[in-house]
Amino acid sequence: MDVPGYDEWYLYETKGADLGEPIKENFFEPINALRPGHLLVFVNQLAFTIDPTPDVQFFAEMFWRQLEWIRPESYVSDGQDQLTFLTRNDTLFDTVYERLSKALSE
Repeated sequence: MDVPGYDEWYLYETKGADLGEPIKENFFEPINALRPGHLLVFVNQLAFTIDPTPDVQFFAEMFWRQLEWIRPESYVSDGQDQLTFLTRNDTLFDTVYERLSKALSE
């Protein structure tokens, strides 16, 4: 399901990352399963959050598994109710956190 206005980015320090193709069919079917080169667009899944309730924990498990093999420096998504930002770069995280916190307090 592609939902207009929902965006998801994987950011790298270098060019040339080949993520493969997004899964466009039912990802619960074995032929469409999440695997390297066959990626799920998580922001389009309305139940997705990195801090899920137990009934949708499987989305978070699939997300972390996908991150393990594509290894971006940072991940950004803008979904239904949340902005998600993850990074392995501590300095970048601190800068983004500080600026978002300041913007929310104004």
